Amino acid sequence: MSLSNVESQATEDIERQQSRARRVRNLTNRFRVLIIGRANAGKTTILQRVCNTTEQPKIFSPEGHEVMWIYTPYSILLKVWQRGEHDIENEMIFESNKAFVFHDSRGFEAGRTSELDKVKEFLQKRSTNKELKDHLHVIWYCIPINDEARPFTRAELNFFDEYGTGRVPVIVLFTKADMLDAQTIKHLVDTGMDVEDAANKAPEESVAMFEKRFGQQLYKKKYHPKDYVYFRDMQNPTSDCTELLRKTAATFSDDTLLQLFLTVQQNNVALSIEYAIIRVVFPDWKLFKEKREWRKMVEKILNYFPHMVWWDDAADDFFADLLADDDDQVTRACLGFEQRRRSMVWVLNGMIRNDEITAKDVLDHTDWSLIHNTKSFKDIAFLCIVTAIIAEHSFFLWKQNPSKSTAPFKSAIQKFNLSADMAKINTAIEEASHMKTKEQKKQALVKIAMDNRLPL
Repeated sequence: MSLSNVESQATEDIERQQSRARRVRNLTNRFRVLIIGRANAGKTTILQRVCNTTEQPKIFSPEGHEVMWIYTPYSILLKVWQRGEHDIENEMIFESNKAFVFHDSRGFEAGRTSELDKVKEFLQKRSTNKELKDHLHVIWYCIPINDEARPFTRAELNFFDEYGTGRVPVIVLFTKADMLDAQTIKHLVDTGMDVEDAANKAPEESVAMFEKRFGQQLYKKKYHPKDYVYFRDMQNPTSDCTELLRKTAATFSDDTLLQLFLTVQQNNVALSIEYAIIRVVFPDWKLFKEKREWRKMVEKILNYFPHMVWWDDAADDFFADLLADDDDQVTRACLGFEQRRRSMVWVLNGMIRNDEITAKDVLDHTDWSLIHNTKSFKDIAFLCIVTAIIAEHSFFLWKQNPSKSTAPFKSAIQKFNLSADMAKINTAIEEASHMKTKEQKKQALVKIAMDNRLPL
């Protein structure tokens, strides 16, 4: 296959992924996570950071009934429900971000196989469910590493050795890494380092020593995790989960789940900038150079941001495809043959929430006169960078008062026109255009966008 044919195929693949991503977002706005971990592994704290809250989650049964809790005088949580026991099928939802749905597994304690059996059954059930909104999207596996002598239980090692999770990625969260620092400081002081320097170096050295001793154990397993993240000082209210969000986004090679995740999480909108530029500019810029469809490129950039929803004049085609496209595996996974017709009313009523902005309204009711040309790579790069910068700033304005109004975009465009250094942006793009590899160009364009973000 010639190089031109390869690039054409890559463009078609991107087009298909992005079209499928729009369908998925219009059929579900929930991102489902299974979090696994032993008692006191820090699971709830991590989920609170992800959802930017200090509140406890609400628990709902599979039937949608809220599970009630009673605080005893001894601070023991008791669940008041028919079954009175832990249930992996229950949904944990935080008021601050209801689009995240969490399921909790207590982890695999030594000598117990019942919880592992429950997880296997849960994964099987979720993977075969016809409703996409009920599918599991990622597993976060929490392992506290405060026990330096024995960080992994035999059951945990067996999980990665014997039980695959299919297409659901697993990210290991090494929690309580700060508990290793005391021993590390002692070790560094024993080598001649003064206490203050040892304390400053301990966080980095603790991780390095842990990875040297245990880091490769999980990666040697048959079903090794996709990635891992270290957590420390999670009891600190200023701690965040930026790295976890970044690693989770990186596990999705297809735009379908990537866009869903990026629009659900709202703590790191910089990720939306990064992936919008990487996934749209490359290799799409050649397609748009030929067709001069700059509006379509703006729409694609906007699809990566949390406050946007897809809707345009071709919506009727979407519904027709939804009913007729038997070749689309995602559609079939979302809606069974008999379910499609019944689901149409739900889709029509729920597609556009009252607090999301449509890309069509943004393009029709805001002034995009700052876009002059779309003839070259530099033109397209400028268009995408500017759109991503404006979209991010409009999100922060929108978040103050969520609505369908395009006012946040109008304000963001006005601020960009008044404060952005156009010459600086164009000079940086010119330099990026001469870089040798596509990867270098990608990272350079992302950096240009990040360096020129609008202040709040």
